[in-house]
Amino acid sequence: MTDMEFKWIVREVADLYEVHPKEILGRSRVHPIAEARQVAMIIVMRRLGNQSAAGRRFNRDHGTVHHAVKTIGGLVRAKNKKVVARWKKVRHLAIPQNYTNVIDYQI
Repeated sequence: MTDMEFKWIVREVADLYEVHPKEILGRSRVHPIAEARQVAMIIVMRRLGNQSAAGRRFNRDHGTVHHAVKTIGGLVRAKNKKVVARWKKVRHLAIPQNYTNVIDYQI
């Protein structure tokens, strides 16, 4: 995953949750920011296929990514309407594709 792809994913999730991309990469535990970070971690982890590699992208360890998978997965399985609706809007980002017109996002 290129740095540009990573920034693009963070920007798309940040836009959906109406938070700043720097907040997703930060340490805040405020609910909307933490949930956005967890969703972004899952997307990055699915693209990389590795929890440790995804954690390093967010300056976290694999345990944090594992917790994100459990938390968001549990909310989706419990049919939390807000989480399910947001996940449906960004889950396509987890599928690696050949993007030729990706804008270089600044974070």
